[in-house]
Amino acid sequence: MIRSLLFTVALMSATASVWAQTTVIVADAQERAIGGQREVLGNLLANESVAISATVSDVIARVAFDEGAQVKAGDVLIELEHAAEAAALRAAKATRTEARAALERLRTLKQRDLSAQSELDLAEARFLAADAAVDQAQAELADRIIRAPFPGVLGLREVSPGAYVSAGQTITTLHDLSSLKIEFLVPEDALGMLRPGQALNVRIPSLGGARFAVMPEVDAVALTPQSRSLRVRARLRQPDPQLRPGALAVVELHDADSAALSIPEAALIPHQGRQTVYVVEDGQVARREVSSGRRATGWVEIRSGLQAGEQVVVHGGDKLRPEASVKILGVFDGATPIADMIRHAGAAS
Repeated sequence: MIRSLLFTVALMSATASVWAQTTVIVADAQERAIGGQREVLGNLLANESVAISATVSDVIARVAFDEGAQVKAGDVLIELEHAAEAAALRAAKATRTEARAALERLRTLKQRDLSAQSELDLAEARFLAADAAVDQAQAELADRIIRAPFPGVLGLREVSPGAYVSAGQTITTLHDLSSLKIEFLVPEDALGMLRPGQALNVRIPSLGGARFAVMPEVDAVALTPQSRSLRVRARLRQPDPQLRPGALAVVELHDADSAALSIPEAALIPHQGRQTVYVVEDGQVARREVSSGRRATGWVEIRSGLQAGEQVVVHGGDKLRPEASVKILGVFDGATPIADMIRHAGAAS
């Protein structure tokens, strides 16, 4: 009776041990050619962009543009009330004409020795003052005629005829969309991924992830003190008409391939703010903290915590705990997707 009971207990223990095993797929930590890859966020910018505003305060006499219109450099956009300035310009021109005539008469008289040099000097001074007054009157009139500073597309109109506008108040915006710029920040530890003459791929999420090649043109020289990053601008010379300034851009940075100890990214398990993996040893797993480095598609460099040849769990780790028993379903090498390995193993069983 006692022997039978002991046998039953032993059998139940062995059965429980088998049932307790978790089926996993593992991968070998080994040297692979891996290149660094980083994604940084950026923004699309117009080639040129400006908020159109007045330099003086006055009432709007005429709005000369339509929202969304294409304009040329110098096109009139807004006219402020300018009757007094126009009259002042006419008066200044008349005064200048009179001063010029007086100067010419005195020059003729001086050639005949019928006028003193002092009188001629005074006439020249009066003419120069009159000429300067014309320039000033023209500038004051020009301040009330607001023109497009460069060709581009106008934004929304923020004012109406008859409204009083203050100096510096935005009237509309103007954007040169002949080309677009992309501005992004490159972290200090990724500066090595920027190389002269290297084209970068940019992904635009708003266009369904469409990719464009851009060439960095200029950077800020100095890193930003807050984030220790470098501001970089690249140009998209033939932008898609659907692209708009302000849209989010994802810039892909790549480093040259080199041999490095690596494992599949799926093996990494966050644990208490650290990166860990489950290492399989003699049918059991042990949690191991690791330090990761460069990343490529589906793979990650391991800088510390693993040795070449050690096996890590890449599927089934969410069901594990340290020292759990496991059954290896297969070894992932990147050639066969994990889903196919699971399906084939299920069909075989």
